[in-house]
Amino acid sequence: MSSLYNFRIAIVFIAISLSSQQYETHRTNWTRQDIIQRLYPELIELLSKQTHQDFWNVTQLSDTCRNDSVRYLKALVQFIVTTLGNETTTEWALQMFDASAKPPTGILQANLNWLGSFSECLKISVMQENNKTQEAFRGQYCTASISAKPTNETNSLTQSDSTSMHMLVSLGMKVGICWPSTCTEDQLQQFINDYLETRKTTGIGVTIVPNSCVYDKPEEYDGSYIAVIIVYCLFGIIMIVGTTVDVWKVKHSTNAEMTTDSSVLNRVLTSFSVYKNGKKILNTKNPEGTLTAIHGIRFISMAWVILGHTYSFVAAVPIQNLSDIKNVIRELLFDTVLNGTFSVDTFYFLSGFLVTYIFLKEMRKFHGQFGLKELFLFYFHRLWRLTPAYVMSIAFTVGLYSHLADGPIWKSFVSPTVDNCRNYWWRNLLYIQNLYDVNHMCNGVTWYLGADMQFYAVSLLILVPLYKKPIAGLITMGMFFVATTLTTGFIIHFEDLPGFPGENLIADRNGDKLQKYMSDIYFKPWCHMGPYLVGMFLAHLLHSKNMRIKLRPVFVTIGWILAAVLGLVLVYGNYNYFTGDLIMSNALRSFYGALSRSAWGLMLSWVLFACVTEQGGYVNTLLSWKALVPLSRLTYSAYLLHIFVLTTFFASQQTSFYVNHFLVITIYLGLLVITMGVSFVFSLAFEAPMMELEKIFLPRRQEKHSDSNPQLINCQDSSDENVTNCSYVDSEPLFSEHQDEHQRNSVKYRGQLT
Repeated sequence: MSSLYNFRIAIVFIAISLSSQQYETHRTNWTRQDIIQRLYPELIELLSKQTHQDFWNVTQLSDTCRNDSVRYLKALVQFIVTTLGNETTTEWALQMFDASAKPPTGILQANLNWLGSFSECLKISVMQENNKTQEAFRGQYCTASISAKPTNETNSLTQSDSTSMHMLVSLGMKVGICWPSTCTEDQLQQFINDYLETRKTTGIGVTIVPNSCVYDKPEEYDGSYIAVIIVYCLFGIIMIVGTTVDVWKVKHSTNAEMTTDSSVLNRVLTSFSVYKNGKKILNTKNPEGTLTAIHGIRFISMAWVILGHTYSFVAAVPIQNLSDIKNVIRELLFDTVLNGTFSVDTFYFLSGFLVTYIFLKEMRKFHGQFGLKELFLFYFHRLWRLTPAYVMSIAFTVGLYSHLADGPIWKSFVSPTVDNCRNYWWRNLLYIQNLYDVNHMCNGVTWYLGADMQFYAVSLLILVPLYKKPIAGLITMGMFFVATTLTTGFIIHFEDLPGFPGENLIADRNGDKLQKYMSDIYFKPWCHMGPYLVGMFLAHLLHSKNMRIKLRPVFVTIGWILAAVLGLVLVYGNYNYFTGDLIMSNALRSFYGALSRSAWGLMLSWVLFACVTEQGGYVNTLLSWKALVPLSRLTYSAYLLHIFVLTTFFASQQTSFYVNHFLVITIYLGLLVITMGVSFVFSLAFEAPMMELEKIFLPRRQEKHSDSNPQLINCQDSSDENVTNCSYVDSEPLFSEHQDEHQRNSVKYRGQLT
């Protein structure tokens, strides 16, 4: 066990607590020196040795770093052994030592993240020895990753039955170190490794986590920070002015004056009105014919996305009971989280459905007219609806994100994202970020926007023939479906990838293949188009039958049973494959991976079909609940912003978590509320105004005589544009939903725009 002994020796200078020991209460005659020398003889020997100048003859260390490090260790020895705290001039050394990590309880539960005290370290300021008014250095907090290198002894530990020993050797540990700020990350790492060599410790490796060293210094604001602040302030000013103008008009103008007001500047300003846009977002009224069930499906799916990401963050931050995690996630209901990726396919399904439904309605209204102007508007509308808010979220990442919070793991979480956005933002604006290396993606969750935009780009290859020659359109749709299904199955088969992201997750048999699955399957559009096509087919079916599809009650019952069984099987049926109790064959993995997401779309097809044809019963009542209408309108902004909210909470924590479901769900509910609140403000500033501006500068086409059935949704009178409006400039963006003015006001705006 010499390797473990050397491991303990190697971190003793950061790992011994002066207050964690229990003393015999009757030994009141012991002095503090007696206690220290009896309990910590190794510490005294270690610190005394390290003050020998010979140890510091290392060329890689700067003179300043070497001198300040020697001063720190000497001061610590002096405070502990000699003066016993009577000399306040060296108390800073004890504070640095106290701020460094110590062995906590729960080590046998794999509590391997010893963070120390981040805030205490950053408060330390040390003056020069010969000039008490001049600062010499500050406390610098760094995170060191300590791992056991492969040796015969560590290999035997890995094969033992001890979970904590296995994790100690295989995962390593992270400790917080408070050290003089005059040393760089490389110099501190050099010092630790040189010390390990003097102890002839070959089984231990220490690495300072990149970008983890932090000390209290004035904030550095670069040009991107200033530019983003200016842009955000300009939007804020315009919102204040627009709101003032709008409120003044409401209070001092008659309805006739408001209706006949045609000032473009006036309408541009009021497009940013918080009063007007807030009323639109919070309005819960739906006109007759609105596909109200989509509101509930959209919000529930967004909440599911945030739930999955909450648990993902919990798995990425320091955890006290790491050895218990397998038991925590082994419960059957936890498959709801592990299979949360189906929530993404829900949005693909909705996007395909709405794009197709609106397109076919518009083509019918205008008798199939589709020229270059309509082609331009088809794509421009999509870009205009998604891109402004998207750009502002990227700008936030580049300019403000890193200044949002701080903590022991903050920089290691945020810096890679900020760097990626600074270098690769252009991929996001072209909506091709999912086609590149996932490790170099700006705002990783936005891979979905890229794939969805790519589906939208090729959708006309299906939509145009689907209207003009339905058989040809269905054949084209079928060809796309066969292509995406076979492509997914072949990639999984020939690359021997998992059939789904969590396969054998608990048994940890596919850990090395998970990233390849995500990069080759999950993020790629050619493997994700199935549910999008299923949504397109349902829209075609409903449109071709004018929504007049009524089934016998027995068939409705059978449909609900089959949909429920299919959904439960997809979410919970692969439980034994998560745990590793069962192993999927290559053929089964290929089959499941190729068809499971399309099957999820099929289940959703029944739910939406039943609801929009008034055969949904209580399910339709729940999904159409008016309280969900405003929340569903915020889902696009929530999609863009929720990752910032989660990161700010988890990455700014200065202590580790003891994980249990109650704690995580409590955190999740709080973060969900915060996300929706922030999304409301973001939508008021960057989403709703853009929709209003589009109406001003790109008015709708004049409506010709329509042969649409009166039971179909009235596009012109709709107050829920993205679900029911049929113009090209109002086709459905991903999650976002925008409504027109309430029905009595929509007439006024139509008069202004046309």
